[in-house]
Amino acid sequence: MGNDRGYQRFKEKASGQPLFVPLEREAIVPEDPKACLLHTAVWSDLHISALFMKRTLAVLSCMEDLKESQSGFDAFLICGDIGENGRYRERQLFADALEKLPNLGRIIPATGNHDIRLRDYRRTKKEFLAFCRQVEPAFSSEDLYYEATVNGVTFLILGSEKTVFEEAYLSARQRVWLFDRLSLTAGKGKPVFVVAHQPLKDTHGLPGAWDAPSPGGSLGEQSDDVRSILKQFPDVFYITGHLHRGFWIHTYEEVEGIHAVNVPSLGDYNKDSRYSSPGLGFLIEVYPDRVLFRPRDFFHGRYVPEWERTYMLEST
Repeated sequence: MGNDRGYQRFKEKASGQPLFVPLEREAIVPEDPKACLLHTAVWSDLHISALFMKRTLAVLSCMEDLKESQSGFDAFLICGDIGENGRYRERQLFADALEKLPNLGRIIPATGNHDIRLRDYRRTKKEFLAFCRQVEPAFSSEDLYYEATVNGVTFLILGSEKTVFEEAYLSARQRVWLFDRLSLTAGKGKPVFVVAHQPLKDTHGLPGAWDAPSPGGSLGEQSDDVRSILKQFPDVFYITGHLHRGFWIHTYEEVEGIHAVNVPSLGDYNKDSRYSSPGLGFLIEVYPDRVLFRPRDFFHGRYVPEWERTYMLEST
């Protein structure tokens, strides 16, 4: 894995091309730095690729924007599709770039369909877990689904347990784990962030928002089961990517008490949305009584305040 001969060529090609530098950047700082309990950057759908170099350069340009954080981050959440084809060279380019950003806090990666769909699952799992351990020393899971706690706030990361082309497969064991962890962590006065690459069925404009020739815009066969679990608990946020939609009317949705938030694509162009450039993601700020989602155009270095959303916590 580590001897991928193509990696050095890919790295040299990427480093030999100029990154986009906006004329001005808006500094990244919490709305209320003294009261903020957790400051998290959230990206999805990076699609780093030697074939699609424009996407790769967009990601590297956005990483320059992370340096504009005045206070750093407590966590950096990635909602899947780090690489276009799940290759070592794609993940390693990202890992090398992360090493230059010491202010990201705990790095929390989730798998997307592009990270796992083209290779033997056992090999893919082994390689992705190795990547997780490389970028985050605190990572200790033997599965692609796991729990991370930062400043007392819980992240529950879901991960497919089979190679599925567009959707995901979550075993009964994983679904029981999700219920058990929510039973212990939800309703304690802080949000719980449940993270998967794919949205639930019939949310965020689905099925119409998925315009690929094959089905697969949602989590898949276990979507209804996951929904039935999540809706039992207060202050649960289900954070996903996959749809490559920018900031639009379906970015935020309420699903039987579940706060569903869909993250745009960072590396690729976002389709048919009110705000559609590449380089889009979120800053999440957790306060004692609320959670603030602050959309940011990381490519152009600016917040997008018209698409902000504040959620008051029920269990405080």
